[in-house]
Amino acid sequence: MPPSLDYGFKQLKNTNPYDPNKAKTLLAKSGWTDTNGDGLVDKNGQNLSLVLYTYTSRPKLTLYAEAMQADYKKIGIDVQIKIVDYTMLDELAKTGDYDLLVSSVVTANTGDPVWFLKQYWGSNIDGDNPNNGSGFNNSRFDELTTLAGSTLDATIARNAIINAQQILLDENATIFLGYPKINMIGKSYLKGIHTSPSEYYVITKDLKKNK
Repeated sequence: MPPSLDYGFKQLKNTNPYDPNKAKTLLAKSGWTDTNGDGLVDKNGQNLSLVLYTYTSRPKLTLYAEAMQADYKKIGIDVQIKIVDYTMLDELAKTGDYDLLVSSVVTANTGDPVWFLKQYWGSNIDGDNPNNGSGFNNSRFDELTTLAGSTLDATIARNAIINAQQILLDENATIFLGYPKINMIGKSYLKGIHTSPSEYYVITKDLKKNK
């Protein structure tokens, strides 16, 4: 969850920090080394090349994709960026038919992150959660998100959400690249407009129109 929400951003531990040298070691252990000196790791005569998908309606995502491409190159992996329509990216995300993809999502569109966590990383048992195209499956994560969504105790729910996030970090289920700012423009006669990085709704009881 972004630091603007009270779900333990500062409590979470990055147990797998950015470490290009460790990445190179892991690749080598898997048989991927640069045997011909072209800067790319290869195995059985084939370079390690991945396709990273992003989509047209979020132009800033291309900057993230290009940054990832540059970082992968440092460890000898060739990354090709493909910019597609969101409908296509959404279908790829659900089927799991991709190497890498970068997307922008609202992490707590009603202030509650449980739906977000369960949709993308809740175990997909017999096709009951088709939005989890990554294949991530963790029974403890499922237990925590279910608890967070069912308890009436706010402290218990918060702790469960924090622990569920830590599991995602520990297991490298995803990489959170950043939290882009959003801007809203309104007429001067509108008062009480409030936005946050995780909230869809701006029409609330506090929104007023001065005469």
